[in-house]
Amino acid sequence: TLVNMASALHRLFGAHLRSLREQHGMTQEELAARAGLHVTHISLLEHGKRSARLETLEKLGQAMGIQPKELLPRIKMPPKHMQIKNRSCKRT
Repeated sequence: TLVNMASALHRLFGAHLRSLREQHGMTQEELAARAGLHVTHISLLEHGKRSARLETLEKLGQAMGIQPKELLPRIKMPPKHMQIKNRSCKRT
């Protein structure tokens, strides 16, 4: 379902964020301070419990000295025949 897919994407983003943070030798506290975010927000992002807004991606990128696009993990999309088709609903 779409909810499961979104949850999986949040977890994938969180794992990637944690990996990048660790590669830059930062703790969650250090990243939060440099990005102007609360450490709880960083933790929730890394655990896939919260999605990141564009402004947050910009702050995190600046804090780590990377482009915001580098925060986005590579996502392998399923083959077309396995993708969910867009279904529109008619209102009556």
